[in-house]
Amino acid sequence: KLLIGTTPYSNEWYQVVSKRFPQIASYLRSNTNTGLVHLYRGEMPNLESAKRSVEEIRKRSVRPVLVSADLEGGNVNHLVVTKDEVVNFGLPKEVIKMRQDEVEFYATKAGREVKAKTEVEERPFPSQEWLGREYGKLLTALKKAQTKKDEDEIKKAEEAVEHFKVLVESYGETVAKICEHIGVNVVFGPNLDMVKNVDGDLPDEKQDRSFGSNYKVVSDLAVSYLKGLGKSGKVFPVVKHFGNSFAQSDSHTTITESLTTKGDGSLLPYRDAINASSPEEREQFFLQKKG
Repeated sequence: KLLIGTTPYSNEWYQVVSKRFPQIASYLRSNTNTGLVHLYRGEMPNLESAKRSVEEIRKRSVRPVLVSADLEGGNVNHLVVTKDEVVNFGLPKEVIKMRQDEVEFYATKAGREVKAKTEVEERPFPSQEWLGREYGKLLTALKKAQTKKDEDEIKKAEEAVEHFKVLVESYGETVAKICEHIGVNVVFGPNLDMVKNVDGDLPDEKQDRSFGSNYKVVSDLAVSYLKGLGKSGKVFPVVKHFGNSFAQSDSHTTITESLTTKGDGSLLPYRDAINASSPEEREQFFLQKKG
């Protein structure tokens, strides 16, 4: 059986579908027999309106329906949630500070006035790119300490690395709590793709939707985030964009291709995420294989 996904709202994507496929656009908008409804940011000005929308969707549906949303952080966050709300749902203030640093970084880079307070209030979650940048710095510091063989520095660096992973885990846990409150049970994210360069000039470029170009950075942050999200038990992720690693262009806007080799590490984050999601089954598999 196929899982048909639709959206009930008059957003920009619906307008595109209406023009290209007028014969099915009205069906997508009014169908009550769908298996999944995907929500967008523009039609949900706040969390309570989103909650009411989900309740109405399920009320009208003739069968149980999954409700999904894109939640990658940064500009790719289709649920409207304020800074104060994410704090109330348990997001550490250190994570919000990362978002403020990210906004100020791009404002300075683009040579425009910094409006960090407003932008952080409207989109309080840091992007995957920024998390990857900050975590990468900590791994570099740890490597330097290990090279110097300074035990005090090594211990301090290791603690910083572990603390950061705990923050990312809390990030995922907060997202799950918000989704539970609204009634969203499918999250499209995180993005596990590796990219050659995350240092783009503008926010929400293709590169910015990745944790980075280093396999360990991508894997560690993905596993930590998914661990936090998984604590809910009622919200599950659809990691993406499988096959889009090292793409030459943004596949959201153009047809592109990506060459994946055995040595580039681009599939390893997916492997690690799968293994981390079911460690007992993984251990049993290897025990049986060894036996």
